This record gives sequence, C-alpha cells and structure tokens, in this order.
Amino acid sequence: MSTRIHKVLGYGAVHPDWNSVFDRLDASERKDEVNDFVQASINQMENPFPLQFELKTIGGREVPGYPNKFLDVVHYADYPDHNDGNVVICPPNAAREWYRFDDMLDYTEELQRAGENLDLETRVTLLDRPLYPYLGWMDQDTGEELKNYSPIREKFTIYNDLKQRRVMPIIPVVVQLLAAHVGFADWKILRPMVVVWWS
Repeated sequence: MSTRIHKVLGYGAVHPDWNSVFDRLDASERKDEVNDFVQASINQMENPFPLQFELKTIGGREVPGYPNKFLDVVHYADYPDHNDGNVVICPPNAAREWYRFDDMLDYTEELQRAGENLDLETRVTLLDRPLYPYLGWMDQDTGEELKNYSPIREKFTIYNDLKQRRVMPIIPVVVQLLAAHVGFADWKILRPMVVVWWS
C-alpha cells in the first residue's frame, strides 16, 4: 500500500456507480474539456451569469492553474478498489486551491492525529457553512436559493429551529452541472465537505 495522501475541499456525496464515473473521466482527458464544458453550458442557459466566473479566461485574463480535464475537478475520494466512496466536485476556478496531493503538511497532520493507530482510512468532514466565495443558502428540498437570507450563524440556527425550511449551504451552478454530467441523479444530495484519503 502506498502512503500518498490526498485532501480535497468541495461538494460531494457517495456516487451510486463509481465505475461509470471513472470510465467517463478516464476516457476523455482532452485539453480544455472543462472550459469547453462550461462554455457549452453558458450557451444553453437563460441566465449564464454565475458560470461566467468559471471560465478559463475572465475579463481577458487567463486564470492561473485552470484545470484542463474533468479528472482535475471531479475526485473519487477513497481507495481505488472501493466502489462506494465519495465523489467530490470542485468548481473549476477553485480546483487548484481546493485539492492537494502528497503534501507534507497533510501527511504530518494525519500522522499526529492518528498517533500509533495510523490505518490510512478515509476521513470525511461534513461542513455546515457555505464555502467561499460561494456564499449563500438554499432550500435543501427544492434547491432554491434563499434570497435576502443572512448567513450569520445565530440566524441560521434560529431559522432551522423554526422549521420554516430545511436550509443548507448553496451548491454552485457549475457544480450542479458537473454532478449531472458524471451521473448524479440529483445534485441536491451533494454537501460541502473536506475529505482526506490515501492511494
């Protein structure tokens, strides 16, 4: 077994058929497929404004480290031989900062956390707040963005206690589209999370 560590921040859930996701990601790997996907989505949307910030070039300037392949934004966050792990999706313009591989900081932290019991198990931490810069809340059942809703922690707790709606951090439009593209039947099952795994 290798000791290479991966750490990703993104929107994930257990995928019902990882093999189909892997086949889709592994089969393509062509240059600019992420940007082409976002551009094609923009061309089909009535309100493409949120996607304009997920392109490779914004305001005439190229985004440094923009991902070329779907493999750079869609991660299978578990051992390769497990078929029931989390698939985690990063927005294209966050992918470079939200994923790390074989990083000494992460490796050292996990060794310290585990002590003598390092078993290289996957660790999932669900997050109960929006991920910057995608700050917003949505109705968990409908996916509708909650307008004029304050993301102050105390108000979030009160809002939930009143059971007016089931509230969760917003899932960016580009992640919704990528989730459908890789075979999630309903993108609303995705949750913000940090996943650490080994390969």
